[in-house]
Amino acid sequence: MVYAVVSFVVNKTSTLWTPRIFQRYGKKQRSWQIERYKKICAHNLRNLRQDESWQLFCKKAFQHFNADEELNILGREMVQKCNDLPLAIIVLGGILSRKRPQEWHVVRDHLWQHLRADSIEIHFLLALSFNALPYQLKQCFLYLGLFPEDSEMEIEKLIHLFVAEGFIPEVQNHVMEDVAKDYLDELINRSLVQVGRRSWGRIQTCRVHDLLRDLAIEKAKELSLLYIYGDITPVMSSCPRQAIYSTRD
Repeated sequence: MVYAVVSFVVNKTSTLWTPRIFQRYGKKQRSWQIERYKKICAHNLRNLRQDESWQLFCKKAFQHFNADEELNILGREMVQKCNDLPLAIIVLGGILSRKRPQEWHVVRDHLWQHLRADSIEIHFLLALSFNALPYQLKQCFLYLGLFPEDSEMEIEKLIHLFVAEGFIPEVQNHVMEDVAKDYLDELINRSLVQVGRRSWGRIQTCRVHDLLRDLAIEKAKELSLLYIYGDITPVMSSCPRQAIYSTRD
């Protein structure tokens, strides 16, 4: 069985070559084409059902303890305000997974103060998750904003970068690279970083959702930690970390 993803198809004629890829593989073949234009091909994804949203939340929120009736009620109240958005649900679950049961009320009350159209505002929820991070984890997360959008980042490379940048404190009887790996694992557990490619059960690459990358850039700029240049080059910044991207085709 062969699977392929064809991205950034801009017209119908450019899809004609796709079947040729599979000629040598016979009938057992599948392909997906990711288009930017609805006129070419449209597949509208449905929203999660309520039971699917709840199952997704439970996988994240109840990793370290079992839910009692009170937490089930609180959890369902908050999940219902997520508009069945997977990112909002898993980030909320990541926040609550690190909270003691009695702290769930505090989180719920805090979210209720920032509802928009009777729904949890996604940007506020992401910022809440970031603010709950320890200082060292905040530095590591903000650093990921340097990478271009939709980047697939190698775990081993990030580990060495975190150590080289001075984000990892020296811990007695611990190798700094191991501590850096623990930091990345924690960001993944909190749903601030997504798992990319795996090999033999081990995570090889990771990526950051576009909205979370925007948050990392926004917070890093507020703290003057990074500056990103686009096609129009401004006056050079004094930020300690800078990135230069081109948006031209």
